[in-house]
Amino acid sequence: MRLKIARQWVAILGVVIVGILLNATLGRRMPQFDLTHNLINTLQSDNHRFLTQIDGPIVIHAYLQEGTDDEIRMRRLLEQMRRSAKHLSYKVVDMDASPEIAAQDRVNEYGTVLIKIGSRYRYLYYSDLFVPTNLGHTGFVGERALISSIRFLTEQRSIPILVMNGHGERSIESAATRSLFRWSRILEYDGWTVRPINGTRSGDIPSHSIVVIAAPTYELGETERTQLLRFIHSGGRCIVFGDFGSDAALNPFLKPMGITLGSQVISDPRSSYFKSPSILLPILQPTPMTTPLVTQELVVMTPVAVAVDIKNAKSKVPLLTTSGGNVVGAIASYGEGGVIVFGDVDWVSNDIISTPGNRMLSLNIVRFLAGESLINGPDVHEEMESSLILSVSQWRIFLAMVFVLPVGIVFEYWRRRWSLRR
Repeated sequence: MRLKIARQWVAILGVVIVGILLNATLGRRMPQFDLTHNLINTLQSDNHRFLTQIDGPIVIHAYLQEGTDDEIRMRRLLEQMRRSAKHLSYKVVDMDASPEIAAQDRVNEYGTVLIKIGSRYRYLYYSDLFVPTNLGHTGFVGERALISSIRFLTEQRSIPILVMNGHGERSIESAATRSLFRWSRILEYDGWTVRPINGTRSGDIPSHSIVVIAAPTYELGETERTQLLRFIHSGGRCIVFGDFGSDAALNPFLKPMGITLGSQVISDPRSSYFKSPSILLPILQPTPMTTPLVTQELVVMTPVAVAVDIKNAKSKVPLLTTSGGNVVGAIASYGEGGVIVFGDVDWVSNDIISTPGNRMLSLNIVRFLAGESLINGPDVHEEMESSLILSVSQWRIFLAMVFVLPVGIVFEYWRRRWSLRR
């Protein structure tokens, strides 16, 4: 009898030891199960795979006030990333509690994230991480911003994006409402090198570049037009943004490619923003660049657009149209190269680009021209009420219930039985 009791106690002790070893071995590496509707607690598969391949150390300091919803969402994301990247470490810093760390990182406002990889670093700000959505609240795009920044710091793309200036074009260096500064930042987060180029030196454009011409106010010179057309014809790629009043400046350049811009602002009461018929919500035509937006029920907003006439262009494909059939955006070939033309520039300006559909399309047109994979997954995760994720402490409670509680019950059973026998 005593031998049988001893064997039972050895079995109980073994269960306890297994529980202790599991907790000590797995620790913070406990598996997590994401049961949310659109997997807001799970990294996208491409991002997970990318992080697992990074060998060097990644250090992230996120400056957010402790206990806020923003801090909770950021901490959850950073923990997911830490599980994927074995060399990633992070710290969520409260500036009021740790001013010395903020001073060392040269951070002076909440909502700032510092990413350091070796000697290279990048700052992200609140507007890069939290953006307005079509539903009227703030969406968290931290995964996209952080992963894109890490890509930029580790494997910067070799294709430069050259934004022409010298003809009154929209600036990428100004913070003004109508400038393209935020779009250039979004492209940089996606790993692209964006820099201005003086139009008078367009002959210096590398053959593998993507040239952007953003609503010039006066005409390009004849030499410039010739050089740019030669660049496109020999395999170059170009994005042209028109605007109301830019037809005179751009049509001499576009006409040899069979494209012309209209001179009148388009109104479309059947597909517009509320009661403003000139603020278009154009119809997305089925193309690789626009299909992901349709799938996610996103819209593109194009204020003050003019028509893009592509009847004489070769191998043309409309991207955006009005309900009346006017083309607002299109892609066309010219020789061995191609051009994407839009009848509006404001849709990529600072005050509009945060719209999820505008942001995704603005990235996809660049990726398409560069031959890169397009963004197909969700860009903004929406919080759902179906969240169920077990934290480290919850896993420990679970283990206690699975191992410690049964052991306690068995122990109490045998204690009572032993006392009754005595």
